[in-house]
Amino acid sequence: MTHIQPQFLSIGNNNSISTAHRLMLVAEEAGIQVMVAVHRRNQLAQMVSAFKIQNKADHIRPGSEEWNSRANQTFGHDLVSKLNQNTDDYKTGIKEAQKLKFSVLEFNFKDVAYKLCSVVDAIIKKLKARRSLEPSI
Repeated sequence: MTHIQPQFLSIGNNNSISTAHRLMLVAEEAGIQVMVAVHRRNQLAQMVSAFKIQNKADHIRPGSEEWNSRANQTFGHDLVSKLNQNTDDYKTGIKEAQKLKFSVLEFNFKDVAYKLCSVVDAIIKKLKARRSLEPSI
């Protein structure tokens, strides 16, 4: 199991997995067959949350030169296009997973935050259903 966000595709200069298509191919090669997708409508809140968590982990003091530099990188002048690109990458990831015959379960952020038990139950049912379709050895 792994946690991937659309913006992870553009992290780093030497990223060999820079497209949703490539990511899904690598996932398939690793034996992944089920994709749990969570779309957070309020992407800006997600970006702010991730920004705060990362800077706290890196011990970057709010208002410092490093903090301001990171803020400009994260929330710069092209924020709207970044948000649109994240949504496009999310949708493309779903389509690519479906093309490769992954079982895809989509949830919204509210479900995950407030109805976690029912989300986990749905995931377990999908995994069991997928396993029952596998040929026995």
